[in-house]
Amino acid sequence: MAVKTHPNIIIKNKINKILYDKTIEHIDVELLKAFIRNNLDISKIANFNLVLYKYENPSYIKTFEYLYRKYSYKNYSELIYILYNDIEPPKCSVCGIHNQNFISFKRGYSGFCSKSCASKKANQIRAYSDLIKEELTEYEIRKLVILLMKSDKYSLYSPSQSFKTHDINLYNNIINRTNYLQENCKFTERLYHIVNGLYKNPTCVKCGNTIDVKFKTFNNGYGSYCKTCINKKTGMKIGNSTSKTKREQNFQQIINKFSDDYICLTKKNEFVETGIMSVYHHTCGKTIKREQGYYNYGCPYCKKSGRSNIEKEIRDFLTLFIKGDILLNTKPLKDDSKIGNAGNREIDIYIPDKKIGIEYHGLYWHTESNGKNNKYHLDKYNMANENDIQLLQIFSNEWIYKNDIVKSIIKSKLGVYDNRLYARKCEVREIDNQTKDKFLDENHLQGKDISKHRFGLYYNDELISVMTFGKRNISGQSTFELIRYACKLNTQIIGGASKLFKYFINNYWNGEAIKTYADKRYSNGSLYHQLGFKYTHDSKPNYWYTKDYKTVEHRANYMKHKLKDKLSNYDENLTEWENMKLNGYDRIWDCGNMVFEYNNLNN
Repeated sequence: MAVKTHPNIIIKNKINKILYDKTIEHIDVELLKAFIRNNLDISKIANFNLVLYKYENPSYIKTFEYLYRKYSYKNYSELIYILYNDIEPPKCSVCGIHNQNFISFKRGYSGFCSKSCASKKANQIRAYSDLIKEELTEYEIRKLVILLMKSDKYSLYSPSQSFKTHDINLYNNIINRTNYLQENCKFTERLYHIVNGLYKNPTCVKCGNTIDVKFKTFNNGYGSYCKTCINKKTGMKIGNSTSKTKREQNFQQIINKFSDDYICLTKKNEFVETGIMSVYHHTCGKTIKREQGYYNYGCPYCKKSGRSNIEKEIRDFLTLFIKGDILLNTKPLKDDSKIGNAGNREIDIYIPDKKIGIEYHGLYWHTESNGKNNKYHLDKYNMANENDIQLLQIFSNEWIYKNDIVKSIIKSKLGVYDNRLYARKCEVREIDNQTKDKFLDENHLQGKDISKHRFGLYYNDELISVMTFGKRNISGQSTFELIRYACKLNTQIIGGASKLFKYFINNYWNGEAIKTYADKRYSNGSLYHQLGFKYTHDSKPNYWYTKDYKTVEHRANYMKHKLKDKLSNYDENLTEWENMKLNGYDRIWDCGNMVFEYNNLNN
């Protein structure tokens, strides 16, 4: 049986053959720089030299190796970093003689050539900083601590002793600034909070608990889950003699649940012994370790960067019909009134020519447990209004599960339609509940409703628009409500809403007030002004509950009197929100509604 040659040996043989081939001439370094910028995947920088050789272009390889050996770089990453950023190796910021130490492609150069130079820089800062004063800003403290940790007098293996010996005042300052941590926590954990700008306990991504989230190391930070969630029973217990049998039985079943983007790297016998599974994610090139109970959870690295990816996806969609500028993460909101102490805020996507902004709200990052309270989205809406910008605020579940409807709304705000029809050529018909529900589920963001009066607009015997009404009793006063109005996706019906509304007025209206609501995340209420409604007031922001950060449920499903039958852990003495948090729920707020009324007085 023939012995297979290891792939690395094959690559080395190819390199040597190319290097000693005198018929190949060196090329211009600028061409190599262009090649690297066009083909470099930063998430896979460690293996880029293999990518370079995969193209099997002898000129590129010979030039790369020539530069690497001529300037005696310590590793390939440093040379790639220099070529990619088109820079020269920087000199030490203290001595100015030697080159700075290279850390990694993502972090670049350290700023210093040695620990002694870092120590000198720290001493310079000490000369201008009174460490006893609490007035030092978080940025100044963080910068000073980072410099000291690079000094030759300080050690990450025993940081507490190092700071006590050389800077007792700074040591006490750090203790005071991180007093929200447990008293018995390691000093390394406190340094981690200072250096990374953290000002509160970490939160478990599963249950929202801020207690018992394990701190690993200074370089690795915190885990994702608290002890309770890690040890949660899911049919097998790690370390239990019977669990090995169950893990052996469930191994293939767990792998089958992974999507095509994941590859399991753990062998069956290793998984049976440890209960830990390592998987490789093709999309980001990361290897993820999964403990029992979390084998089929998504990639944490992609979750962190998913927001910007969606923003680019929305921008790419807009470029199909927008010829002007489409700006990402710009700051057109100049807040003179200091609404919510927000100052200037950026908008994810901004179209200057149309004065329209689009915000993408990931359910995880925009929930209350992550600091987005009941005023956060409303403040941004108000600031946009003050700057004469119509702001569309999209929740991630809407973009994922109702993508076609959201795209149709965006296009309508920009005045872009695939079809344009006139109501005078259409016929109004009363429709049944089933027809109404099907149309609203396909064409309205909120889906079907419970309504008494249902009207459809037909063009050539095709249903193209629906309007529904119902009865409400507010403070003992009976009123009608215009509940839903929807058109077929990507279709403008000129005069359609007016024709349906007049049909209701002429056939069913008895003079009672008619109320309706415009969701401020999407609407400015202009349609209701055209129909003769009068704006009365704004309602308070509303909220939805989520547990998996993928879908939401309306708060009406979880009123306190319903919780006893819905939740496994229920405490009568706790509020609705406290009970929901106890059961692992989070909530996300909207901007509230504009409330309109139609009556005999204003018509």
